[in-house]
Amino acid sequence: MKLNLFFMASLFLTGCSKPEKQKVTLSEDSSTWMRDSLGCLQERNFDMAERLLLENTLENSSTEKFKTIFGKPNEINQDRNHTSFTYYVQSICSHHSIQKDSDKCFIVFTFKNNKLIDHNNACE
Repeated sequence: MKLNLFFMASLFLTGCSKPEKQKVTLSEDSSTWMRDSLGCLQERNFDMAERLLLENTLENSSTEKFKTIFGKPNEINQDRNHTSFTYYVQSICSHHSIQKDSDKCFIVFTFKNNKLIDHNNACE
């Protein structure tokens, strides 16, 4: 009886502990993406973003998992139901800053209820 009680108590305690966060090993593309934070190095591009999405199975991923792969967004926009992360790609820069009146290319990733639901590429 004591053995069963001990067994049940240990199952309860191990079942209630928080799962350990898995350490993510970043791919070369992910490291390159984050290093080229504004797209000024001309390394960050639309194709690389698609590869990162597919290789890391990011469809329906949380914002936290997404940011471990893509890094900090250049812009974050929120409304009641959606959050969007904007990342600049292939920017025209001067002294590590995007030139004010230059064309800009970017990718907008849209999250609803903390899950990635869509992304769009644009240049303007």
